[in-house]
Amino acid sequence: MIAPQDRVAVDPTPGPAAGAATLSVEDLRVSYPGRGGRVAVVDGIGFDVAHGEVLGLVGESGSGKSTTALAILRLIRPPGLVESGRVVVEGTDLLAVDEHELQQLRWRRVAFIPQGSMNALNPVMRAGDQIVDAITAHEAPGDRAALRLRVEALLDSVSLRPDVARRYPHELSGGMRQRVCIAMATALDPRLLIADEPTSALDVIVQRAVAETLLEATRRLGASLLLIGHDLALQAQMVDRLAVMRAGRLVEVGPVRAVFGQPVHPYTRALMAAVPSIRDPQGSRRRTWPDAPADPTRCLIGDACDQGGAPAGEERPLMHDIGGGHLVACSLGEGGRGNGQFDGHA
Repeated sequence: MIAPQDRVAVDPTPGPAAGAATLSVEDLRVSYPGRGGRVAVVDGIGFDVAHGEVLGLVGESGSGKSTTALAILRLIRPPGLVESGRVVVEGTDLLAVDEHELQQLRWRRVAFIPQGSMNALNPVMRAGDQIVDAITAHEAPGDRAALRLRVEALLDSVSLRPDVARRYPHELSGGMRQRVCIAMATALDPRLLIADEPTSALDVIVQRAVAETLLEATRRLGASLLLIGHDLALQAQMVDRLAVMRAGRLVEVGPVRAVFGQPVHPYTRALMAAVPSIRDPQGSRRRTWPDAPADPTRCLIGDACDQGGAPAGEERPLMHDIGGGHLVACSLGEGGRGNGQFDGHA
């Protein structure tokens, strides 16, 4: 973990500064031990999430998506190490505050909805008691009757009956458990929600219901949402912008319609081609990719580029803006039409 620098007292519930993003990640780098030294799992990425925006983060398994979420929340544990970067939530750098301040910021400013609800919930506590714990960890306990009504209101906000508060996690379906996690995450009206594959391991009908519940909760709070996942179809329906991650780096970021309608980076196109299509039942568009290069200065695609572009040894491409806030980390851009270079911040 980065050693805190300038620590100041933090008000856990300030309003956003005018024009400021809810979340701003700058030059975030996370590494783990590997052969020959430490290996960057998140390699100097940067992005913003605007107020009220839903940003999707997609990529193959091992690309660094969940590690990014854990680093934002300062949940990376040894031997993992956050080597550099800033994670600013409404003006406060989460990597620079002490543990006490961080505990006050979690749940109030930023809340996490985990991938595995069964593992996230305490199996020997009733669902309502777990929501109460999240509330009383940050607020005075107050009247028990008032807390019970508050829990019932939270459950109702995610379309669950009041009696769910008296049930244990194993008595609930996967979709119900995920809704309980959403209720817990929204209990203290956070400004930013981070959801790590919240609909994984659910059937398609329940996926849709949980996704709609999550979006409704985000809008009700007026919050921002960072949605991490593999399901491109779900991302297409839920997010405002899409960020594509490959080997710890962002390779393409842009409005969801632009990225789906005209994907530019070779990896983005290959990722979308991997989705089965009734128009391509034999999967002729699909292809395999080589391992990412160990040298961080090299192009992530290199000799595998289907545009006849960067050779494997070329210097790491910077982000190009090809118009309309559509950014691509590719030496070719869209036919070389990049009109500017960026330092990797999207």
